[in-house]
Amino acid sequence: MYSFTQKFGPNLKTVVLTVFSRQYHVVLSNKVLILSGMFLFITSLLVISFMLQDNINTETQQVFEILFIIYSVTLSSDLIIVEDNKNGVLEQFVLSGIMLEWFLLAKTSASSLIYILLYIPVLILTEAAMGYFSINDLCYSTLLKILIIANVVMSAALSSSFLLSSQKRISQILISMFSNIPVFIISILCYRSGTTPYMLLLVAMFLINFTVSTIISGYLIRVSIEES
Repeated sequence: MYSFTQKFGPNLKTVVLTVFSRQYHVVLSNKVLILSGMFLFITSLLVISFMLQDNINTETQQVFEILFIIYSVTLSSDLIIVEDNKNGVLEQFVLSGIMLEWFLLAKTSASSLIYILLYIPVLILTEAAMGYFSINDLCYSTLLKILIIANVVMSAALSSSFLLSSQKRISQILISMFSNIPVFIISILCYRSGTTPYMLLLVAMFLINFTVSTIISGYLIRVSIEES
């Protein structure tokens, strides 16, 4: 069988680009899972809007939007790490002697970009359909959505890494829930205030999530490979 690590040598740029490209292939080969998450996300927002009708306001819609982003991304989080573990790619990468953190950097970056490209248009169109879209706040709102998705992807990568060692789906769900609570709270504050300080706080949280997720996920993956 052709080894994944034979595609690149020790060159860092080649490693990142190869893993980045592979993540797109992983998503395309599991597009049903991605589309089902998006379908659940869209229908849930529309159903809630229809049921509440005049009782739903912009703030309520934003709360549900964040919650469904967290849920739908977590639903397909196996595509970030678990899928490569099943195929033996993680083990090949560790044995190649290249830092696993570079692998995780490329995987989470590619995953974040994919989710952003898929969800941002859907979020904007959904808001327009529900009558909450504002062209004046487009830049702020779009940047906020990008930061929310990026933070959720980092948490999803961390929670799926725990799944490798514990093999219990409940642990992944609980870790994802608790790790996304600060993201949820700060995102709500960003929506309500519409000011830069809270946005910068969300950026800082992303940098913390990115660092912690990369380090802990790398450790958990190594432990999982050694145990197997």
